[in-house]
Amino acid sequence: MFYCFSPNSDPFFNLAMEEVLLKNTTDDFIFLYINSPSVVTGKHQVAYAEMNFRFLHENNIPVIRRISGGGTVYHDYGNINYSFIINGAKENLIDFKKYTSPVTGFLNKLHLEANLEGKSNLRMNGLKFSGNAAHLFKNRVLHHGTILFNSDLNKLSAALKISTGLYEHNGVPSARTEIFNLSQVLKLNKEKFIAGFKEYLFYDFKDLKDFQIEESLIDLAESLAEKKYRTFEWNIGYSPAYSFTNKPDGIYMEVKHGIIANCRFDGITGKKVSDNFLNGVTHEFSAIRKKLQFVFDVVELNSMVYKFF
Repeated sequence: MFYCFSPNSDPFFNLAMEEVLLKNTTDDFIFLYINSPSVVTGKHQVAYAEMNFRFLHENNIPVIRRISGGGTVYHDYGNINYSFIINGAKENLIDFKKYTSPVTGFLNKLHLEANLEGKSNLRMNGLKFSGNAAHLFKNRVLHHGTILFNSDLNKLSAALKISTGLYEHNGVPSARTEIFNLSQVLKLNKEKFIAGFKEYLFYDFKDLKDFQIEESLIDLAESLAEKKYRTFEWNIGYSPAYSFTNKPDGIYMEVKHGIIANCRFDGITGKKVSDNFLNGVTHEFSAIRKKLQFVFDVVELNSMVYKFF
């Protein structure tokens, strides 16, 4: 088993590297990384239904879909991500208790009581500080989780505030719960926490060895990030079909594979906007803005586009 820490904080790269380590190697890995601010959705979620689109767009915070299920999470420099990429018998690979026990064990060593509650959340005194998810590939599992250490909880809350519009779909909604940072109960800084966690992992896994990620794997991850994790087709278009209703502004849309298939404008008066005006347009800010720029003046254009999210 090998331990490695990501060489950068690019969320597209790190999610791609998880998939590369899972599908392009045969060894077991513990992979840690820290991402720059980003929102990461579960594989089976309607991405826009889980976030405050306007806040993310105005703050240049990307939305990225991962290959595992579960809910939407916010990443930043105060959030530590850990992954176990392990071989085994298929019937035994999904084991949330097994792969969260190193985290709870380390915290117990620091005289803090943390427990796995429900299927996938780690909590302390009833407050969540870690969410977990898993993905199977042949006889291998990717189990990954977050550790809120000193994240900006105000930005997290703003990013994951659900849109005022109504999304209807058969996707998986996130379960909202109260959260907190471990830094609130620990005197360690983030760097010392990570160093201590690494030491605990090497104690817990006797065969664990340091591993420097090879250039060939880095190249594969960068290529996968470009072809998949940076694309609209994966991050938004992979969403289950959904409808969106903004009643105050009289907007109704049906979207499949990220493309608007049916659109009605019941409340836009005095404008040359007919029903189905946006049919065939991708449900993304720049595409809708480009279409509406011939209808609305520059002053009201951006605020109008936000009404479609």
